[in-house]
Amino acid sequence: FDLMQNKDVIGAMILGGAGSGKDHIIASHMMQKLQSGEIDKIVFVRNIEPLKDSGQVGFLPGDLNEKMISWSLPLADQIGGIDALNLLIDQGKIEIQHFESIRGRSFKNCGVWVTEMQSMSSYHAKVLVSRMGENSYLYVNGDIKQTDSSKRKNDSAINAFKKLRGNKMFGMVTLDRVERSDFAALSE
Repeated sequence: FDLMQNKDVIGAMILGGAGSGKDHIIASHMMQKLQSGEIDKIVFVRNIEPLKDSGQVGFLPGDLNEKMISWSLPLADQIGGIDALNLLIDQGKIEIQHFESIRGRSFKNCGVWVTEMQSMSSYHAKVLVSRMGENSYLYVNGDIKQTDSSKRKNDSAINAFKKLRGNKMFGMVTLDRVERSDFAALSE
């Protein structure tokens, strides 16, 4: 919590197992920054990497937000559900961003929240950092044990961000306890 309250820390990575509270912590801090006016909006970024050995949905109708809503449920779960998410999207306070259209963007006065970093490459990490504009924060999370693509085991965005260790603008923390439930802790 201290790490994310430190205004000198522009980027932070939270690692931990399933149910350790990574998204919950990021959502709490992002919403606090949004409500206090420290940032103008939250940009939620997710790369759509299918769950290993699961079927794919296929074509989804609708605009980008409608297509991305099911991938944005970790965000919705933390802010009060789909209705709250849609309200904040309509108000321009939350933007859902797919990684494929991030190039060329410049995120200013916002909090960029990236979940499931284990499904992204070191190149993705570099692209993310290069998008950060003035008065913005980058919070990323992931769990290397939940990598769905064998090619991400060696070329993971998590490993790329670990190279920023020691830089005063970047911080990293690993959560070591499952908070979701005692039953969920059995997965670890």
